[in-house]
Amino acid sequence: MVPDGRTAVAVVVSAILNATGWRLARDAHGRKFALPLALSAFGAAYGLAVAVVGRIWPPTFYSVVLPEPRDQQNPYPPSAVIHFDLEPNLITFTATGLAVGLLAAALLYVRNYSLTRTN
Repeated sequence: MVPDGRTAVAVVVSAILNATGWRLARDAHGRKFALPLALSAFGAAYGLAVAVVGRIWPPTFYSVVLPEPRDQQNPYPPSAVIHFDLEPNLITFTATGLAVGLLAAALLYVRNYSLTRTN
């Protein structure tokens, strides 16, 4: 099984929190506001990073609805059949990352998790 981008983000978030002395604890009397703040900040940063990478190296969409037989020289010509326009990506992806971070924090909050500071 090959790790994907979500695994990399989880490892980076864990490493940053660990390096700064924070840990996720259940039933501890930690700071409840720090969990949504940290996860929403990391979610927004991840969404912004994905938008920037998508801006630098835009994805290529190919149509799967092509007449047969296909041209051997160019089997997947550019097509406007499939088109996703999520502009402005910088705002949309950042807001989506922020929302996912807040949702994850809410789910952890109802399970009585919080961020605690280790010394």
